[in-house]
Formats: sequence, structure tokens, C-alpha cells
Amino acid sequence: MLRAFPRTIICGLFFAIFSQVADVSAQSSRQPLVHEFQNPLDTNTLRIAQAPVRPAEVPRTQLTPELPLQAPGVDRLERLDSLPPGLQAPLPTEETQQTYGQFLQGTIDPENTLTVIEGRPRILVFKETPIRIYLPDDRIATYQVISDREISLVGIRRGTTVLNIWVADPTQPNGQRILSYLVRVQPDAETAQQLSITYANLMNEINQAFPDSFVDLQFVGNQLIVRGQAKDALEAMQILRVIAANSPSTNARTEVRDGEVVLRDDTVPTVTDQVIQQNIQAVNRQLRAANIVNLLQIPGDQQVMLKVTVAEVNRTAARELGIDFTMANSAGTIFRQTTAGVLTTGASATSTASNIMASLDGGQVDIAIRALRTLKLAKSLAEPTLTTLNGQTASFSAGGRFPIPSAIITNGGSAQGVRFVPFGVQLDFTPNIVDRDRIRLVVDATVSSRDESLGTSVGGSSSAGGTSVSGLQSNDFSTTVELREGQTLAVAGLISNSFGSDAKRIPYWGDLPFIGGTGGLNQTSANEKELVVLITPQLVHPIEACDGPALPGDDIHEPNDIEFFLLNRLEGRHTKGYRSTVRTDHARQHVGNHCDECQFLIGPTGRAFDCCRQPVLYR
Repeated sequence: MLRAFPRTIICGLFFAIFSQVADVSAQSSRQPLVHEFQNPLDTNTLRIAQAPVRPAEVPRTQLTPELPLQAPGVDRLERLDSLPPGLQAPLPTEETQQTYGQFLQGTIDPENTLTVIEGRPRILVFKETPIRIYLPDDRIATYQVISDREISLVGIRRGTTVLNIWVADPTQPNGQRILSYLVRVQPDAETAQQLSITYANLMNEINQAFPDSFVDLQFVGNQLIVRGQAKDALEAMQILRVIAANSPSTNARTEVRDGEVVLRDDTVPTVTDQVIQQNIQAVNRQLRAANIVNLLQIPGDQQVMLKVTVAEVNRTAARELGIDFTMANSAGTIFRQTTAGVLTTGASATSTASNIMASLDGGQVDIAIRALRTLKLAKSLAEPTLTTLNGQTASFSAGGRFPIPSAIITNGGSAQGVRFVPFGVQLDFTPNIVDRDRIRLVVDATVSSRDESLGTSVGGSSSAGGTSVSGLQSNDFSTTVELREGQTLAVAGLISNSFGSDAKRIPYWGDLPFIGGTGGLNQTSANEKELVVLITPQLVHPIEACDGPALPGDDIHEPNDIEFFLLNRLEGRHTKGYRSTVRTDHARQHVGNHCDECQFLIGPTGRAFDCCRQPVLYR
């Protein structure tokens, strides 16, 4: 105990000295605030700030200025100027009041307060029949005369208004007295409490009826707040329809007829889409009528990416067999046979479209043989991809446009113009997510290609100065399907086989076996066509910029001089562009051409994207 006593004294002295030093430093830190504060709006505060008063003699309450301290380097906002004389509230002078008093006998203000509960009528019974009644605002309250001495006052919505009633009073000089009431319409607390209980029970029933969704109902003021999460858009509409049907508002209970619902212009009028659009618009009308605020959320991705695969294969085969010959002598042509089977003169058989020609007997006999087999194969594959929001229509077009002549009608006549017709793949689709991963698609697509065989000439034949216009081979389809995310469905397909033959013969001669081909031309053609359209919807969400996939052409680079001049390459096999337009120094050309993973991999690897903070494999 004796040894601990000096230690206690020393510690006490140390804390006392430390407290005194802290108090002095705090006072010195507060003193500059008083001297530096200047407020041009308050002269009393300015005098206090300029007075050399020690902090110990000034009470703590006087150290705080009347206005808050402004931040260093920040000026206070100036006070707003007064309004122009024409916009200020007029202040009547004594002379003005006397002038108005010569013509105005007096003013009547409400002298009594009448409280009315919203929706509850209140009956006023008079001893005598009132002379007249005046209620200016019938949106707040309204009255109805029941009998000569009874009126019913009903509150419509919360607010205040004035009710003036003229009654007979023999004590007044004019025999009338005005009863002026300040009518206050207040909400019904019991009804609000009952509605809260009703919606609490309704919330429990909805959560039991829709176990995959969660709904929270809160009655705030005269509006119902709907919060929570719904399984999908269709279930959200069903929940809102149930809530609106159980609203206390009579307008909300009125069902919307199908004939009164107007479908959107971008909606294909199918049965399923009409039901969806009618439900959406009907629920929106009911919510507005029932004072319901919809804060219901639908979790999950609300963007749909549609992958469309259009594959087409055309096979064509044609065969021709025929012989043309001409026999002539020194006097002229004596006999000729053509592929058309008509005997003519003056033309040579070698002028026909033949693939084998011969001239015999010193040019006296010309023979042209047409023996051809033609095979054609065409394959086309298009895979457009398009992304849009749930319920929104997206359009995609891939192909080109070819011109066709058209007439432009003007006031003075007509002129020739040009109109461009599109061909290729045109795609329009509207997705509707009806479940978490079930998607209803409205798809319109056109697959077309130019076909010279279907063309024609405008303004005469081509030899006569006309314009040759090619035709258009088109395949259109419009459908509505429903499938899960990632599933593939063939929405359209076509298998077409056609066969045709043509014969141009000389009678009897062309019908002979073995040698009948010398008396005419036989042609056959066969065509096979296969077309299939596949669609695959997927729910997608955006990705970060550093996570983007490799772009087309990332592996194509400009060749350097050695690759171009010596190795005869049109594409470089290194990972970094040569940039022949700016690189003139050989030393700079080899900068950065060290071993790195980006030379062998395409995409966000290594230091290619620093925002991803990916590990660097090689340095």
C-alpha cells in the first residue's frame, strides 16, 4: 500500500496537467473561429467577432454566432429580390378600406365548424324551412334536400369547403340570417382499419393461392400499395386482377368487356395474343379505378435473344439432245432441218446453240449436235440473331435491294423513276415471357432471292431497248409458337420436287427410235428444293465490357514485308498488326513481338483487358 501511494499521486498529477493543456489548446482553437467569422447580414454578430474578448470571459453560448458558419471558400447565396409591385399581395391602406366600405356592407366568414366523415351522410334538421343553400365545391362534399326542413350532407373526399345557409330571422333588419359553416371532411378511421384487416386476409389468401409468388399489401392513405415478386407476367396479371376485383371502389369491380379493349398496332391478332393484351389493358384500367399502386416485380431476365437458322438447298438437272443439219449445193440450200422442226432456208446449222459442230463434203453439209447435261447446286445458310425486351417487337434485315423501274405521277404528267425491292432475310418477332423460362413468340419472316428466270422486260424486249428486270423468289411465313428457353423448333419447312420435259420434233421422223433424235430436240429438267427454318430463344442479360467475346476478324492482321513479298501471304500470322502506313523504322516493327499468350488465344486473356484483373501468365 505504501509503495502504491506515490504512484497514485504521480498519475493524478499527470492527468491534471494533461487536462489543463488540453483545455488551453481547445480554447486557442476556438478563438480563431470567432475572429475569422464575418457575416455581412448581421451587424451584432460582426461586432462580437471583432471584439477582443478572451474565451474564458465569454459564455459558451455567445461563442456560437446566430447564423451557421460558412464553409471556407464558399460564398453565401444572396437573398432573393422582392417581387415586382404587380405580383405582390396588395396591402390595403386606410383610404382604400374606407372607399370599399362605402359600397360593401360587410363580409361573412365561417363562424362554426361542421365535421363530416368521408362517405357518411350527416342530416341537418332546421326549425324552419331555409331560404337557400350554397355549397361552392361539390368535389369535397355535396348535399341533398330530403324535406323542407332536412338536408343531407355527404363528404366525398378529404378537404375543406364552406356551407352557407340562409334562414329566416325576424331580429335582423332584412329578416334573414346567414349560417356559415366550415365543412371539414375527414377519413373514416374505422373503415381504414377494416380495410387494413381485409387486405391482410386477402394477402394471405393470395400467397396461398400463388405459392410461387410473394405479395405484400399495404394500405397507405386511400391507396393500396402492392409489393413483392411474381412468378411471371401472366401470374402477375392474375394477382393484380384479384386485388382489383376485391377493391372497395365500385368502379374497380366493373369488368372490362373484350370489345372495349383496343389491341396494340404491333400485335398479330391471334387468339393467345388477344387474351394477353386484353388482360394487360383490363388490369391497368382496374388498377387506376381502384387507386392501386403496382410495385410488383418480376425477377429474372426480361430480354430475349432469338437465333434463327435458315437453310436452303436447290438442285437442278437438265438434259438436251438434238441434231441440226443443212445440205446445200452450188446453186443454194436444197434441204435444212432445225431444232424447231421447221424447214427454213438461208441459215447455217452452225449458227445454232450447239456444242458439237461439223462441216462435211467441202462445206456442202453442216451438222450441229446439241447433247448437253446441266447440273446446278445451290446452298444458302443464314443465321440472324436478334435481341429485344419482353413484349417489344424487333426487326432484322440481311440481304440487299435491286432496282426496278417505276412510274412517278406528277401534276404535269408522269416520269420514270426507280424503286428498290429488298431481298434476303427479313425477320420480325415479338417475345412474351409467360413463365420463368417459357417464351411465346410471334414470328414473321421472309426469305427471298433474285431469280432471273422469273424476270421480264419493261418497255419492250432487251434487243428493242427495253429494260430487263429480274424476278424474286420468296418464301414467307408467320406463326406463333411457345417453347422453353434453349429449345429449338422448326417453324417452317419446304420440300419441293418438280420435273418437266419438252420435245420439238419433225412429225414421224422425230418419233422413230434410235434415229428420232436427228429430227428434233428433246429436253428434260428436274428441280429439287429443301428449306427449313429453325428458331431458338434464349433469355440473356448484358455482360461487362471486359467480358466481351472475340469479334470476327480478331485473328486477321496485315502481313509484314517478308510475309507479303517473299511468302506470298495476304494475311499475317502474327497477333499484332503490322501497320505499314505508320511503321517506317525496322526497330519499331519488332517492338512487342515477344512470346505472349495473346499470340495463340483469341479473346480477353492476360493483359488484354485490365478491367477484368485477369492474371498475367507470361511477362
